[in-house]
Amino acid sequence: VIWDSDLGKSDPKVEVNKALLRFFDKDPEDYPEVVDSEFACFKHDMTSTLKEELGGDVYNSLIQEITEEFGYDNPDRARKSPTVVKCLIERAGVKGKESETLRKIVERIVSLK
Repeated sequence: VIWDSDLGKSDPKVEVNKALLRFFDKDPEDYPEVVDSEFACFKHDMTSTLKEELGGDVYNSLIQEITEEFGYDNPDRARKSPTVVKCLIERAGVKGKESETLRKIVERIVSLK
């Protein structure tokens, strides 16, 4: 299970965050940021985490490039596409940038085999 904790959003669901943590037998928090063996959650959202870990300039230039390439009229719509996110991560890697959080999540998923 992976979710956004939505810190800074206009309508965060703090009770949902707490309920999900309790489901996994963890202490409740308003805005958790955790990569665990059974779940992961972003303090804000995945986009914010990617911007922070890849660097704002790299993220913004790549998302603009990919948005135009894929024919999206709006970067916000493009960010929701798994294909766009995949391209973003691949192209950031070519530039020597990596999201540590996403790497950890993928490692945990792979270890479930």
